[in-house]
Amino acid sequence: MRVLTIAELMRLTCIELADLLIRITNALPHLAAGSAERQIAQINLRNVRSALARERAAIPLETDPTMPNQEVRSSQELSMIQDATA
Repeated sequence: MRVLTIAELMRLTCIELADLLIRITNALPHLAAGSAERQIAQINLRNVRSALARERAAIPLETDPTMPNQEVRSSQELSMIQDATA
């Protein structure tokens, strides 16, 4: 495993970020305490959470019909972002 940068993670969709968060969280208990792999996993968890928080902050509370380029998120995607950053 390698450290994933915020820049790399910001290219992923919210669903991909949430999936990555779950996979890393599930792998963490199987990594030896103090190992380099565990430290990398913890850094990646922090970076994924940060990327999800940035995505969450960018989500408009309501869509504005006068802004055609505004991104609209599905309720499933919004729910995953909220669950992953809680």
